[in-house]
Amino acid sequence: MSASRLALLAVLVGVLPGSATAQLSLLGGVGISSPLGDFSNEATTGYHARLGVQVSLPALPVALRADGDYHAFSAARSGVEDPDVL
Repeated sequence: MSASRLALLAVLVGVLPGSATAQLSLLGGVGISSPLGDFSNEATTGYHARLGVQVSLPALPVALRADGDYHAFSAARSGVEDPDVL
């Protein structure tokens, strides 16, 4: 193998991408919430939103995660306040 090919091979091996691990992840989502059971008599279909953050360290097999959810429904009957759940 010539010296130029060996040098090219050494450069290519040196710039190969390593495994990337994110240490901080932001999470989010939205969707439809359906009331169940007795609650369905008082509320109609609503929506929910979720936000979260996850922190992980490459040396550990576990991560710390915190989530927050917000659910909003419309009242099924007039004169009743709209139920919200945090």
